[in-house]
Amino acid sequence: MINISLKIFLILSFILNLSGCQNSTVALITNQGDDTVSIVNLDDLEVIKTLQTDKGPLGVEFIDTYHAVISNTKNQTLQVINLNNFEITNQIKLGFTPLGMVSIKKEKRLYVSSWYENKIYLFDTQSWKQLLQIEVAKTPSGLAYNTKQGLLICANRDENIATIIKNNKILKTIKTGEHPFGVYTLDDQAFTVNVYSNNITQIDLNNFSSKEINSGNHPYNMVIHKNKIFITNTQDDTVSVVNKTTQELIVNLKTQEVPENIGIDETNNQLVITNWGSNTISIFDLNTLKLIKHIKTGKESRAFGNFIWSKR
Repeated sequence: MINISLKIFLILSFILNLSGCQNSTVALITNQGDDTVSIVNLDDLEVIKTLQTDKGPLGVEFIDTYHAVISNTKNQTLQVINLNNFEITNQIKLGFTPLGMVSIKKEKRLYVSSWYENKIYLFDTQSWKQLLQIEVAKTPSGLAYNTKQGLLICANRDENIATIIKNNKILKTIKTGEHPFGVYTLDDQAFTVNVYSNNITQIDLNNFSSKEINSGNHPYNMVIHKNKIFITNTQDDTVSVVNKTTQELIVNLKTQEVPENIGIDETNNQLVITNWGSNTISIFDLNTLKLIKHIKTGKESRAFGNFIWSKR
């Protein structure tokens, strides 16, 4: 009887852990090379589930408390993931190639950039009805939404500009470095990560002035934590840690091959980096900046966008 009860307890514990019913922080890692999403428990630092997706998963965004959406570039779809059980519950056929995404959760809206069509599309995340489209410059990639200013920021890679949009109308375009791809915003500032000029462009959203901050070789994306800027450098296999105030390099963190995207796990005080070339993610301690662990994921790990979710 005791053995049977123990077995039942262990089975139920496993199911609860897998379904996300317990308090946990997870990373949703899109793997473009094998059409999967790795669900990584960032508390225990292990992959707890692998989802099969549509073709070419790339972007990740959270649309409400318990749902995420991924963009699939090859078959031109979005897929919704229920974060209670980590199952795909809906698929939306688009008819264009989706890349970057950003949601406005209170308004139940999702902006999606279209790489080849040079447009940004707006969707209602309840009905998945397309509400409108905004024509922008060539190759729109990363998107970010500044809630303080009510501004949507888009990086246009092949025209070396950032497009600033307010109320779904283009307000201004700003010159950036070469081939901006990733976008980040905080307070009254926006940043583009410029792959070919090896820097990031910092934009003041009050007066739209800008300046460049140096990075490593072929930067891809960035995050800010407290007074540190973290920038992935795909050709150096490093993350540059830059003092936000002085803009001086603090240290280069060694990752695995081709680090692309990056996120902050606030709960566990960890930095999470996806390594496209080595099919892994790297975890660093945010206080000591020391490596904690490399975790094997799927093939060509990307996770472009917001990919860390905490249920607490």
